Amino acid sequence: MLTTQNEEKYHTKNGLPPLPRTIADAMEVAARLDQRYLWVDALCILQDDDQDKAAQVPAMKTIYGGALVTIVAAAGDSIDAGLPGVNTDRMEPFVVDVGEYRVIEATTPLDPFRGSPVIHTTWNTRAWTFQELLLSPRSLIFLGQQVYWRCPEAECFEELEFEGPKMQFVWGNDNISGGTELTVQNFGYLIEQYTKRKLTYDGDIYNAFSGILEAIPDEFFWGIPHSRFGEYLVWNKAWDVDSETKGPLQLRNLPEYPTWSWMAWKGQLSMRYDGSCPSSLISCYRFRNGQLERMSTPSITSFPLGNAKMDPNLPIETIWENEDEYQVTMEDIPGNIVLKDNHVIFWTFVFTFEVQKGSEGQTTAKSGPISHDLALIGTHGWGDLHELELSWDAGIAKRVKLHDHMKRFRSGGAAKKLIILG
Repeated sequence: MLTTQNEEKYHTKNGLPPLPRTIADAMEVAARLDQRYLWVDALCILQDDDQDKAAQVPAMKTIYGGALVTIVAAAGDSIDAGLPGVNTDRMEPFVVDVGEYRVIEATTPLDPFRGSPVIHTTWNTRAWTFQELLLSPRSLIFLGQQVYWRCPEAECFEELEFEGPKMQFVWGNDNISGGTELTVQNFGYLIEQYTKRKLTYDGDIYNAFSGILEAIPDEFFWGIPHSRFGEYLVWNKAWDVDSETKGPLQLRNLPEYPTWSWMAWKGQLSMRYDGSCPSSLISCYRFRNGQLERMSTPSITSFPLGNAKMDPNLPIETIWENEDEYQVTMEDIPGNIVLKDNHVIFWTFVFTFEVQKGSEGQTTAKSGPISHDLALIGTHGWGDLHELELSWDAGIAKRVKLHDHMKRFRSGGAAKKLIILG
């Protein structure tokens, strides 16, 4: 690793120590491609200099996006595994001679339900490699038995001969082919894929995703885009999780992270419901430079109390009659509250209920010693509402529920309340 202690030595000719096999092989691949420069995080970022890290880590959009090609070590599970076929032998395919024909076992699954060849690799389970996958215009992926090429124009494998321009494989529901567009509309899918990956240090939850945030054309506040803040504030535990992320969500050991941010929680999350996000019913503000700044407005202000497609005569629930009803000003802030720059402020309707702890730390709507509030956040528009379960600490709301609620709602049974969420 490059550090302030060895930086001068590493800059001299032959100053590098014996390198891990994967880095040495990558250097040879770059040389064979007639490329003079190779970026290796461990050797290009001062690992003991927070100032250098702060400058380099957010620049991953430029580093990966501007590269000719990214060399991906998808074979093996350590930095000494090497790149098969460069200086180490590759796994030989199983071959059977049948008369005049030779049958060779394929390692590229053409069944979309089996997933892509990299889906079960260690590389594909690491949080840091997710932005490597998404930000690179071209990837040369080294697998145990072959090299796989991936770019926006095509996917190619050594053992296949029928690929061509615009040839894209469909690998089912994984993050290699579909759903990797760096757009606000696709943001929920990106979070779902990212949060199921492994992260050694909780403090890297932002850094390992910062390049993706830089690439999406929007402003972000603690990992949520301004333009759709109300919609993406309603995240919950993913229903379909793998064995690595099963179990209840847990707060990371990051006291400075607000409880409303998905980055504060450990476990696979989902911001999508039936393939889409709920419509926001709140107008969200942040406190910046000593004043309130509005980030988003409600997507809708009223909705039918049920499925309007089934019954067009259903009554309509109106949340806001006009814009004045959901606007927040400094005069609305209680005098005993000191706003912080990680607070989200909004008006909504709230009702209180008693809860007691259930299995796996979840809460159930039964009488118990804890009183929580349900704050209305969004709806799909057919009467199913999404709320956040909140507890209070000196007037500041904290998110405590690990799954969101979905139930029918009538504003007559709830009170309008200013929420300062931290």
